Amino acid sequence: WQAAQSLRAMCWLGSSCFCLVLAVASGATLTELPSDQSGLTFKLGGLTGTAANPELRVVAGVSYSGLSIDVSGSDFSSTLSGVAGLRLVTEGTRAELGGCAQATRYKPGALGFDGSTIGLVEDGAGDLRSQASNISFMLSGFHALCFSKDGLFGSSGSAQMMSVPRGLQVSGARLDCGSDNCFAEYKWRCFVYRDASSPPRSCIIHFDGIDYIQNTSAPRLVWGPTVVSALGGVTGWSCGASPSDKLLPGYVTQMPGSVGKEFSLRAKSSTTGFSVQACYCPAYDINGNGMSLCNSNVDFVQPVGRVIFFYTKFCDDAFCSNEYLTVFPGSSSVFRLDCGASEACEASAQNNLKVIEVDPFGFNDLTSWSPSSGCRIRSQTSMVWLPKTNESGGTSTVFKVWTNFVLGPYYVSGIPTSRTYDLCFCEGACALGDSQSKISKVGTVTISPIRLLMARESAGATGPKEVGVKGDIMVNGRS
Repeated sequence: WQAAQSLRAMCWLGSSCFCLVLAVASGATLTELPSDQSGLTFKLGGLTGTAANPELRVVAGVSYSGLSIDVSGSDFSSTLSGVAGLRLVTEGTRAELGGCAQATRYKPGALGFDGSTIGLVEDGAGDLRSQASNISFMLSGFHALCFSKDGLFGSSGSAQMMSVPRGLQVSGARLDCGSDNCFAEYKWRCFVYRDASSPPRSCIIHFDGIDYIQNTSAPRLVWGPTVVSALGGVTGWSCGASPSDKLLPGYVTQMPGSVGKEFSLRAKSSTTGFSVQACYCPAYDINGNGMSLCNSNVDFVQPVGRVIFFYTKFCDDAFCSNEYLTVFPGSSSVFRLDCGASEACEASAQNNLKVIEVDPFGFNDLTSWSPSSGCRIRSQTSMVWLPKTNESGGTSTVFKVWTNFVLGPYYVSGIPTSRTYDLCFCEGACALGDSQSKISKVGTVTISPIRLLMARESAGATGPKEVGVKGDIMVNGRS
């Protein structure tokens, strides 16, 4: 205070006052970013952004040990603590026009993000640091940084674009989604068979893009351990650990022609559903020597969705006391859908079952995001007697049950014949061809007609051969 009073007095003495006032201003307490950010230092884990190094390269999924902002010669006010925040926004965002508050412009994150915002606190030494001890980025691409002194990111002077760093170059994969952890928690809907491994194109992980990966043939995909569902909730959504043994082993390379954006997972035969975390290695080597990319579980750092393997059962009750491999036409059975043993189904009654004819070219096997998926574009077969269209399987997140499932008989030249159909499950509106509906194949069902054995010929009379075919029955015996 005394120094300030002395400066005020000296201002009446000569023109040197202007320089002295600037010297005091440079050591002032900041309630926002300085207009000249050349003296700013931005640290993220072991990375440092300065005016001489205005762009930082980071890897999606890697956990960085916090971030900090320091301005040389100045301290941030403690009034910013717990109020100020940072957002990742698209390149070209204008803070003064309210762009930092537009949901279409800011990018969601992973560790350390809350509502797509990194909360900041003053560390007691005049620097700002992240409230969270670890920060990770979910989506690849170039992300600019927007600072808000009040956490509102509005256009009334509360938001500023950072020029140091000018932005983050995040290498990895991306999916067009809009909330924190939405990529890591995205559900890829797949299925398992009891007696065979899943078809080659039935479980394809598809990215909307990859960024800052020079060698697009290097990335690979793997999965985490089998998820465990217990009374306390679902655990095991993780990358870096030993992969589940329920899938065909080995790191998965990209599908031909996909430019690193599609990977096919194949499950072994199974009598239960299960779930795993999909994990992506963006041509990364955690050891940092660049000589061995994507050759260790710990290199697969980016979580890219939860893979749900549905399993279907036909039983005599909702608890599946007895499970059947086929059903009889015209007879009622209970159909139960196992939601991947991970509470992967929505807690909503807005769901239904669809039965469609088998496609000889395998289009029914395609995943729900494919525009050629048979479950999306094909209508239900007329052989379904029950359940009625749009009948719900219930609100459980663990399983869905239809207690009265009936298919009609199938005839060839008047003879009842076995027939296999594909089963599709949908959550949501489920309009035919709707690209937004969550519909996918979950299994198959086979009908087997009751066939009586041919009776031995006796005095020229022959017993019935088939059920459901008109004929004469001769009964021998005394009245």
